[in-house]
Amino acid sequence: MLEALFLASTVGAIRAALATTEGGATGTEGRGRVVVVGDDRLARALLGEGVAVTAVVATEAKARRLPGAVVGPADAVPLPDRAAGAVIGVGATSTDGPALVAGWARLVRDGGVLVLVDRGAPAVASRRALAAGVTDLEQRSAGRMVITSGVVSALLP
Repeated sequence: MLEALFLASTVGAIRAALATTEGGATGTEGRGRVVVVGDDRLARALLGEGVAVTAVVATEAKARRLPGAVVGPADAVPLPDRAAGAVIGVGATSTDGPALVAGWARLVRDGGVLVLVDRGAPAVASRRALAAGVTDLEQRSAGRMVITSGVVSALLP
C-alpha cells in the first residue's frame, strides 16, 4: 500500500510513464482501459487526476467506494486477456512478484503499457518486467517508490 505522503509524486510519475508511450493518452480514448491493481488509494488518486481507471480491489466494501471497480485478487485479476491498454500494478518486487507481473502483463494488449509501482530494488522490478515480455523499460522515482514502465510485446499470437 502506498503511503499518503508519496501518493502525489507517485501519481505524477505514473502520468509521466503513461505520457511517454502511445502518444500520451491517459484516459480511455487512444489507449483503452487503464487497470489499477493492488492499491485502491492510488486508483482513487488517479481518478481525481482525470485518468479513467478500472480498479481491481480485494473487497466489496472497497469496490463500493470506487466507480467501476472489479473485485478480485491481485494474482488472478478477473478480466480477460488483453483487455487493457495499460495496467498499473503495485507489489511487483514481493516474493510472489513474478507471478503477479506475468498475470498483469496478460491483461495488456500487444503494444500497451505495464507500469509497476514498488518500494523494492529497481533491478528486481526491471528483471520481472523483462521476463513478462515488457520492452522499452523506463524507471522513475517518487519518494521511496520506484516506477518501472514499458511496452508489452506479445511473445505468442
